Amino acid sequence: MSQQAVSTKKPKPLRVLHIITSLDVGGAEMMLAKLLPSMDRERFLSSVVCLLPIGPVGEKIIEQGISVQSLDLSRGRINLFGLTRLAGIVRSFGPDAVMTWLYHADLLGAICRPLYFKAPLIWNVRCSDLDFSAHRPLTGRVVKTLARLSFIPNAVVVNSKAGQKAHQNLGYKPRQWEFIPNGFDQKAFAPDKALRNEARNELGLLPKHLVAGMAARFDPSKGHSLFLKAAAKVLKQIPDARFLLCGTDVTPQNETLAGLIRQHSLEGACLLVGPRNDMARIYNAFDVLVSSSLTEGFSNSIGEGMACSLPCVVTDSGDSAFIVGPKQRVVPAGDADSLADALVDILGMEPSARLEMGANARQRVMGHFALPAVVARYEELFFNLCSKAKGKSLP
Repeated sequence: MSQQAVSTKKPKPLRVLHIITSLDVGGAEMMLAKLLPSMDRERFLSSVVCLLPIGPVGEKIIEQGISVQSLDLSRGRINLFGLTRLAGIVRSFGPDAVMTWLYHADLLGAICRPLYFKAPLIWNVRCSDLDFSAHRPLTGRVVKTLARLSFIPNAVVVNSKAGQKAHQNLGYKPRQWEFIPNGFDQKAFAPDKALRNEARNELGLLPKHLVAGMAARFDPSKGHSLFLKAAAKVLKQIPDARFLLCGTDVTPQNETLAGLIRQHSLEGACLLVGPRNDMARIYNAFDVLVSSSLTEGFSNSIGEGMACSLPCVVTDSGDSAFIVGPKQRVVPAGDADSLADALVDILGMEPSARLEMGANARQRVMGHFALPAVVARYEELFFNLCSKAKGKSLP
């Protein structure tokens, strides 16, 4: 009887502590927010520590019943109070594995390795653009330091092949590389005629308007200037074309962006709607998704747009060509003429041809980057590393 009781007893869930720099809106933050509630809670108990004050993505994670605690640090500073607070959290939670997200959290995770020396440490690297001239000087120094410390983690996860190559070139030499791409929820992002009509009515778009849309924060790496230069060429050939841009600082109040629109005589043809929390509605308002990035890792906006059955025109930057596959349009990064030509081709198609191209996009993203498969990759990684650390196979 006692042996039967032991054999049917459920194993304790593995405790995974996630340490992340920020929980404001961003690609890494949103991936964490998708990952944690999707993991099997009978097998995994997740907890999150944020270096900076808890942002809107942190609130979403809390709403899913997952613990989120902040070290309340200031940008660019790791103080003794923060380290003491992290030590207390580690003692209380007792992690079986620790995953750090973004560079400053990676550095803190390496510094504090003695706190959880028996638990595997995994760095999660989300960047492929290692030109830090537009960032704080400290960021470049942190990344170069991490290259020298890259033997410390048990594994380094990358979400793009471009990111792995860039970090290898910088000198990263981890014990194990693990490529796990971003994952996309086929229910949250899907083609929806009702959402399309709602969004287009809200934005003042008419049925005749053909919308090329881009979802990206305003940053030189995202190529807004390139997109608008191409848009001007498209508008000359397709007067009913409209250009819908959304993302952080993508607003009429952005004088640099507004100046580019005036420079290319696009007033009245461009809609700037800023950051949105209803991206499924916004994507459904598009007729074609554009990524004009000059540098890129693994773009969330491309995958989300594909899940909404949008044909895509992307620059050959980072993993973008790999994401969209052979049935979408890929143009050289920085080439406005090629970008314009591809957009004219797609917007000039018969609607049925665009629908077929969009259906192919959704089929690819759900076949290669569906969220459940990506979550399973993370779960497998945690189990394998914990099994190795404990010297036995876990149930």
